[in-house]
Amino acid sequence: MPRPPSKHGLERKYKSWRKGKSKKFSPSSDNDNMPNKSTGGGGGGGGNGSLKNQLRSQRRLLSKLPKGNDEDHKEKRKMIETRIEDLVKQIQEKEQMEKERKNATKYHRLKF
Repeated sequence: MPRPPSKHGLERKYKSWRKGKSKKFSPSSDNDNMPNKSTGGGGGGGGNGSLKNQLRSQRRLLSKLPKGNDEDHKEKRKMIETRIEDLVKQIQEKEQMEKERKNATKYHRLKF
């Protein structure tokens, strides 16, 4: 005996014979060749994330390094500090460019 129809009408939207037929979530080998969407957080602050995320990652990595006199730690610390300086410069340049672009579009006038 079939169920009586409900007031909200979702039984028409979610048809029982279609359950599990979606291609979007089916496990197939088509998704194997899709690019990986990594934000660059793993492995010491990768390069795919935004500049601010990279800067945060590098600062966190720098804070985790021990402050000993070991040569390896000094080299790593120096590399990370130079990377942080470069990222800060890139962020400032990007913000300046965005500000100039915003003002250029805001105050653009047609000239005849």
